[in-house]
Amino acid sequence: MAAPAFHRGIAARLRGALRAAAPAALRFGLPVALAALVVASSAALLAPASYRVPTGAVDFELQPAWPGGRLILPLGPAGVLSVRAHAMPADVVVAYRVTGDIASFEEAEQLVEEIPALEASVRDAFADFLWSRLWPLLVMGAAAGALVATASAARPSHRRRGWRRPAAGAGAGLAVAAALGLGFAGLALATVDPEPQVEYSGLARNVQRLLPLVRQLRASEEDGLGRLQAHLDGLEIVAAQLAGETARPPRERVTRLLIVSDVHMNAYGASLASSIAAGEGTPVDAVVLAGDMTNFGRRVEARLFVESLDPSGAPVLMVGGNHEDAPAMAAFEDAGYQVLEFAAATVGPVEVYGVSDPVASSPAVESDVVALEEQSRELRRRLEERADAPDVLAVHDGRQAADAVEWAAENDLPLTVVYGNSHVPSISHEGPVVLIDAGTAGASGYEQIGAQRGDWYTFVLLDFPRDGGSGLVAVTTLSYSVDGRSRVEYLPLAQ
Repeated sequence: MAAPAFHRGIAARLRGALRAAAPAALRFGLPVALAALVVASSAALLAPASYRVPTGAVDFELQPAWPGGRLILPLGPAGVLSVRAHAMPADVVVAYRVTGDIASFEEAEQLVEEIPALEASVRDAFADFLWSRLWPLLVMGAAAGALVATASAARPSHRRRGWRRPAAGAGAGLAVAAALGLGFAGLALATVDPEPQVEYSGLARNVQRLLPLVRQLRASEEDGLGRLQAHLDGLEIVAAQLAGETARPPRERVTRLLIVSDVHMNAYGASLASSIAAGEGTPVDAVVLAGDMTNFGRRVEARLFVESLDPSGAPVLMVGGNHEDAPAMAAFEDAGYQVLEFAAATVGPVEVYGVSDPVASSPAVESDVVALEEQSRELRRRLEERADAPDVLAVHDGRQAADAVEWAAENDLPLTVVYGNSHVPSISHEGPVVLIDAGTAGASGYEQIGAQRGDWYTFVLLDFPRDGGSGLVAVTTLSYSVDGRSRVEYLPLAQ
């Protein structure tokens, strides 16, 4: 009978020890657990969340901030765009990621058609994201309230209340967290700004400089491009007057060609070219494209360029550049452009002969030096076989014409060579040969906007005598900057 009594005594002592240890657990173990729960729920509250949407995914993330209330859209290497949309001590970071590659015009059209569904999908995803932030907020509030109450319960005067005070604190914290969540949401909704302030950082700051130019180019004809053309013509007339009365013959006595090079899929450059080609009621006689109208050589780029350039019925002659590819070149031909491949075209009395860059019909972008040298020798051979030298030789890279220039100079043949590729406009002479680098009509290409390279759109007008007289009459270089400046350089040549 002694053994059961002994065991009962041990059990009683264990129960007493547990009752004695409970306050210690309340004082030390519970606060640690509650603090860990506060940290974990805070991390869950601020953790980013990703949602699948049509053509990609969208990421949302809350960031504590004061005064906060911004919608932040990272733009990768281009910088950041943010919208101060409401008043709330937190910012929302929204990052949209496109999956895959748009390789055809049909895929681009499909993407545009899916934009309404994408917008609705993103809104739904954002609503899901906000609801998913509710549970970590409530858990954090309950844990924080219980932690505060536990600290109070550890006082000697409160120890007899045991676990009741932490439980009451958790309930109070839960109520406070719910009230804060509803308060933040109500504050955001009540302070939504219908005309939010937009801020840019990084290269995206240049958007503010481009917007006036975009508005001008997209305005109605009489309010936008008409004023631009009038300004252009006014500068040209002043330059002609400064050059002298006899320096510039009347427009009706010359055949005028517009040379455009290196647009690199810049819609503003294409629109400017369209305006210049239209003239002031007297359009140019032809447009000569010296390559790199596209940036990746895709058919969709070529179609968008064709839609942007309206030469007012003037024929369009073209040579491809190293940034073109077979799909884009085929699209240009489908649009009615006359692509010159060791071939000539006549514009009134002016004959234009041309050949594309050796990689114009391949995915390659880097210039092939060996192929350029081989093509240069082949071009000279073909010109030598002709009865007469052309008036204009159009290439994309000046190295394509090196041997032809040498041939013309050796034989004292007047020849005008037009090209691009370097993005630096220039006019030079080698004996009777006039070398004209048209620069870039894409402000150094859209990927270079903001790179402190001047960002000038340049175009060249060539005037030849309409009666078939000798040589080039004049060269006019027209330049426009993205910040609204413009200039005209007029160079009279043989009369």
